[in-house]
Amino acid sequence: MTNLAQTANYLLNLRGETNRDLSQKPADIAAVHALTQAAVNVELFTIPLYMTAMYSIEGLHQINGANALYQGRVWPGSSTSANPQTKNEESFNLIFSVFIQEMLHLELAANICTALNKNAEGVTNTFDPTFTSALLQGNYQADQVDYPNAWLCYGPENTKIPHIVDLKDFKDGVTLGGVDLSLNQVKVNVEALNKNSISLFMAIEASHEVIYEGLAPDKRANYFPAVPFTNWTENSTEVDLPDFGSIAHMYSCLAKYLNFEYADGSTLFSAVFNPDSAQQDLFNVSDRKGGHGTSGHPCAEFSGMGNLTVTAADPTTAKAQIFNMISGITDQGEGDMLTVKPTPVNDGLNLLRSAPADIELAGEVETRYQPDRFALEADYPSYNDQGERLPESADAHARYTGGELDHFKRFEDVAAYMNDGLISTWADWHANPDNKWTAELLTTPDYQPDPASKIPKPEDVAAALNNLKATDGDANYLTFSHIAAGSIAGITTVLNDYWNYRDFIGKAGSLKPGCTPTPADPYGCYEDSTPTAFPYPSMGGSGDRISICWAIFGKAPELYKGAFPRQKGGSPAQGTGPANHACQGMSFNGDSDANACATKGVFHTCKGSNSCAGEGGCGFVHDAFGGGNCSSSGTNTSKGALFSAPADNQCGGKGGCAVPISASQLFAESGTMQLFDLKNKTDGNYNQLNTLEYQQGEPVYSVAWRAYNEALKGEGIADGEMPEAPAPSDLRLAFPPST
Repeated sequence: MTNLAQTANYLLNLRGETNRDLSQKPADIAAVHALTQAAVNVELFTIPLYMTAMYSIEGLHQINGANALYQGRVWPGSSTSANPQTKNEESFNLIFSVFIQEMLHLELAANICTALNKNAEGVTNTFDPTFTSALLQGNYQADQVDYPNAWLCYGPENTKIPHIVDLKDFKDGVTLGGVDLSLNQVKVNVEALNKNSISLFMAIEASHEVIYEGLAPDKRANYFPAVPFTNWTENSTEVDLPDFGSIAHMYSCLAKYLNFEYADGSTLFSAVFNPDSAQQDLFNVSDRKGGHGTSGHPCAEFSGMGNLTVTAADPTTAKAQIFNMISGITDQGEGDMLTVKPTPVNDGLNLLRSAPADIELAGEVETRYQPDRFALEADYPSYNDQGERLPESADAHARYTGGELDHFKRFEDVAAYMNDGLISTWADWHANPDNKWTAELLTTPDYQPDPASKIPKPEDVAAALNNLKATDGDANYLTFSHIAAGSIAGITTVLNDYWNYRDFIGKAGSLKPGCTPTPADPYGCYEDSTPTAFPYPSMGGSGDRISICWAIFGKAPELYKGAFPRQKGGSPAQGTGPANHACQGMSFNGDSDANACATKGVFHTCKGSNSCAGEGGCGFVHDAFGGGNCSSSGTNTSKGALFSAPADNQCGGKGGCAVPISASQLFAESGTMQLFDLKNKTDGNYNQLNTLEYQQGEPVYSVAWRAYNEALKGEGIADGEMPEAPAPSDLRLAFPPST
């Protein structure tokens, strides 16, 4: 990476203002809120882009765990490799490492946002992050139908990186990474790994000096704004922010605002800092050495980075934590740490503490911001298809070896492989009309057919993959685009509740006896409730949908066309409209197409993103009553727990994941499920029916069908009137089992 001395000098000049007029504080508070939401927007914006290009890389993968359920079988889509032999494998590893760190950056940005959420009146929890910002998503209209959760920031003619730069403003002939495509010709769209996408990725991760030198001279004044912003008011929001030119400059503007001091001796940081904010962490949780992790995540992944949450109540220490988090983001992305020094917060609210010294710049990622290889090996073990643990973790290898380089350099390496013609994508594979899916492509060399196998034959899966393209291919492609957008919407809408905990408590919590809410603490009287956990497996589920779209059609899903409109259902007897259903044929109305694989608005990827009763999917079972989280496959490890059944979950947020249910999905463990009567309620809860036992290796759809029949019995349907389970559709055959 280019030495960033000029950038460092520029950022060091962005010092916090002192003796600022107190009348400006409300507008400054609005600026902090707008900047923290912009940070969430920018980090979220990158995730579907990087994920789509990553899964465009041609390759196959096995679905392995501590079992031999899928021995000898292979599914379309690349995956990480512990010993990459091709540039396809190496490139997938590099992009995967960036993709995961962008999820880390999104977490950090959201934690910063909630930590700084007091308003001008000093009321906490007045500003929390949204993951469905109108600057990224909206409605896409076609045939007089509004398709929600459309990623309007992407599109075949789009050129704007939100909050950062319009690529049209670059000079002619400016290129990055040796790619012979001028940046002012690059489009902001989800695409295969090609000249356009890799140029876009490097532009996103580029440093201030690279962007500044590349912009047309008459456009430079439109970027790199000074702080405080001009024409800014207390009513301004992230929509009103100037464009920053680089991500690092956006964060430096936030840092400078956080160093503001006023004429009365108060600070902007104390005005916005909430010492009791909702802070969430997926990466540094640990169930070892007194940590607070969950089973299956024994080690902190970024142990050298310190806290990934704002834990301090003292403002000076909290500010130092926030600056460290921002430095981690910019160092991992551009190879440069934040250079705005966090001044002590000494406004009579706390004891003065010394701030950390300025940090020296590094050409690449500082060791403390790199992932811990040993932690990754423990947290993400790899297995062969006999269920035996392998000596090295594929995910750990990808993330650790990639983590030594900043994001720009990783993409620059991928660009070099592409320039040399060493990368092949599914778009390339489909460009050859002779390429068709076969059983041989979907099995390992040592595969032995098993007559007792409970999953579809490889030739049936191959036929389904071919059929979806050959028969009504355009319509199926549009369906897959809506499915992909819907599965990602299942993530972003869950994240809105994940950090906006006061809304969750207001909906799910109960008032403490004898407690009266106050304007200063309107939610303090609610009993604590735990929102839905970070939907990490949903990322994998969305990846499955994007990957399979590439494998079937050789094209990226058009995320800007949005998701199918959702219709929250319920039992017809409840007067809430038709019930949604988990999968093919499982309609509680009795009038749906038996070949339809769930009502179209019900494609979701993880527990928490299913919206109502009867909608729960497969594989990832959860406590039928107490919820659970979305962090592990198979059953909950608590003994004696009753789990929520696919097709018979009693309410939204329960019932597992992955609608539609893959015909190949098998339960990884045995357990017992609680069944519910989805017609009758008592005290707002569906009445309980009997329980249902399921076994390791049993097809999830078969269990779901048994649960569905029991629910129909609860609705008064006699045994002789029960419907027959339909043969699996091509859609269910094509989808891989969830991991």
